[in-house]
Amino acid sequence: MTAQLIDGKDLQGPILERVGAKIQKTGTAPVLDLVMIDHPVMPIQMQTEPAFDLHISFLRKLGVQVRPHRLAADVRHDDVVALVEGCNADASCDGVFILVPPPPQIRLVEVLNAIDPAKELEGLHPAHAAHLLPVSLTATERPMIVPATLRTVFDAVGTDFEGAHVVVVVEHGALRANLITHMVTKFGSGLIWPSDTTVTVVHHEHPRVEEYCRDADVLVAVLPGVPRLVRGSWVKPGATVVDFAATVIGAEPHPKNPERMMPVFAGGVDNDEVAEVAKVLCPAPRGVGPVMLALLAENLLDAAIARRGAGGA
Repeated sequence: MTAQLIDGKDLQGPILERVGAKIQKTGTAPVLDLVMIDHPVMPIQMQTEPAFDLHISFLRKLGVQVRPHRLAADVRHDDVVALVEGCNADASCDGVFILVPPPPQIRLVEVLNAIDPAKELEGLHPAHAAHLLPVSLTATERPMIVPATLRTVFDAVGTDFEGAHVVVVVEHGALRANLITHMVTKFGSGLIWPSDTTVTVVHHEHPRVEEYCRDADVLVAVLPGVPRLVRGSWVKPGATVVDFAATVIGAEPHPKNPERMMPVFAGGVDNDEVAEVAKVLCPAPRGVGPVMLALLAENLLDAAIARRGAGGA
């Protein structure tokens, strides 16, 4: 068996068509304040820096006015909050986006809470996330990007969750401390698959992790810092596998500028082995990343339209 490989750029296309149609209809050119904080851990810095450049170039091609803010690794937490509050007060700003992970002195929950809900784009602010609770009578107006990304992948390949066992294997530290991972596994999973789906969340150091993975009809790997953990022998034949996190494993010269080194990435799934067993494989990198970028652009545009329609700049 050779898996159907999912190219995120193919899934990105329909989303960008929606974005283009909205821009053409409304004439809106959103303004984004994009914040990157340098990280003292070099592999993380090697991953965040190209992501910063990619966000800028991608969004500017769509007509977004990107205002980049690159902060030093030793920036004070209060200074980051002050920057966010300044963006909140700036009538020309439509959205604020913080690249993660920040260095350890930055308390990400506090920073996200400081963003004006009208300008928070990932759907993580309590004003948006509260709509995911079963007691909420209304749906959120700001889709949470990570669940929406997974739903886009599963819809594209026609994943059938009837009677399926979904397993989410997560790097142990991320399951404990990563805000986005915690939010999605605890509150956002109902946006991805039917609420009666059998879902198991297991950390990568669990003694039975391989057994859990091998029982999965749908396997989602969130394994930052643990490259190629999921081997072909871990995967049920015919399963759908989505790899959600890539890790820097080295560097190589840039093909056009050999003096410039580029990071080399690997996902938490061994693509070569798993592609021989799975029915569908969405790899990392080049899988979910392009979809997340497009959904970020759509959330930004919707935020801009909502603000300006309500008298915003």
